[in-house]
Amino acid sequence: AKVPDVSEDILREMDRFLREKRVPWAIAMIDRDEGLERLCGELDIPCVDLSSVDENDRFPSYGNHWTPQGNHRIADLLAAFFQRTPRLAFSSKKS
Repeated sequence: AKVPDVSEDILREMDRFLREKRVPWAIAMIDRDEGLERLCGELDIPCVDLSSVDENDRFPSYGNHWTPQGNHRIADLLAAFFQRTPRLAFSSKKS
């Protein structure tokens, strides 16, 4: 029997819950997923695609984890993403 994919339902519920609590959030995709990109657009969830990091920046024999250089590339992508997504900016203000 095929198990239904409830990922979209879970993400919709997470989005509802976090918006209700006024918690900003985003999704980072290690591999490109057009369905997830569509859902993020529909729900206005900031989304960053990390799939542009080259396979040479991964350890294939160690679970495909990023190499030190790969981690630097991911950090650069995330820094640029946070910089262009003001609602995710960190603040030291207490609410």
